[in-house]
Amino acid sequence: SQQLRLIGQTTRQSINTLTLECEPFDSDNDGNIDLTVIGPDNQEVTEGFQLVDAQIKFNALLPAGRTTARYNCLF
Repeated sequence: SQQLRLIGQTTRQSINTLTLECEPFDSDNDGNIDLTVIGPDNQEVTEGFQLVDAQIKFNALLPAGRTTARYNCLF
């Protein structure tokens, strides 16, 4: 069980990307892609990441907890 705990900690500490179901787009035609990232503290994350196709790449490792994204798909 110690080995599994170590694997879990290592995996959690190495996550710095979120893969989305699709590439987000500008659904309201305001010139900005409609993407909202919500951190584990339920606050909007406005910096420290970039969108590359259908992946959000964070500049640092994600903090422990749940990080989510709200976006629209074309289909």
